Amino acid sequence: HNCVSDTRYSEQWAIDNTGIDINVCNAWNLTTGSNNIILAIIDQGIDNGHTEFVGTNFTASYDAEDRTSPAQLHGDHGTHVCGIISSNRNQASIAGVAPGVSIMEVSHPLTLISTISEDLATGINWAVQNGAHILSNSWGDQGGAFYNDLHSTLLEDAIDNAIENGRGGLGCIVVFASGNWSPAIDYPAYYRSEILVVGSIASTGLRSNFSGFGNQLDIVAPGSAILSTIRTNQYDSWDGTSLATP
Repeated sequence: HNCVSDTRYSEQWAIDNTGIDINVCNAWNLTTGSNNIILAIIDQGIDNGHTEFVGTNFTASYDAEDRTSPAQLHGDHGTHVCGIISSNRNQASIAGVAPGVSIMEVSHPLTLISTISEDLATGINWAVQNGAHILSNSWGDQGGAFYNDLHSTLLEDAIDNAIENGRGGLGCIVVFASGNWSPAIDYPAYYRSEILVVGSIASTGLRSNFSGFGNQLDIVAPGSAILSTIRTNQYDSWDGTSLATP
């Protein structure tokens, strides 16, 4: 485990500590991610002034609520997601999985405002139009509780467009969290089979008890006790399929 010097790396069981991990040192021997890959994080915005993001290439950004650029910061959730991907290797406290990729921010409060479905559809469309290759979505209808708020043909059309027409016609890779309302899988994660739906496992290798699962589930990743970045140069350990997704 001497492939990085980050001081809290030993707390990052998810990437290289238990045997139940993603063998990240071996992956890094191949690549830490390319700036040519644009990964859109559709979330609450990112505190891109965090020490861990000194080396991160942040591209164009957008706030899906106001329909304007740049992105806004609405909470800690997007920063935590981004830290799992983008934290500097060998610079500060933790290491990200693919710190070399470019990050596109699409921000939204992710609260149940009346326009949430239309907003998120607009954000997805904006990301696709602006060259995103991968769309990371750690949000959903919370096991069906907010299905009526999120469900719309606008949102489904935006997902369809990303899958079919994104990446210059190759199709974007669209990733969604399975949700934390086991056993249900969240909407819109289950909307199309082409969506990559990510559930959560714990350090035991067993399913996290909160993680949605079923026929639409494609893959699992560590999502219990995940240390990552939050606003104002802080760190916190969280649980959720939101963290398995990045």
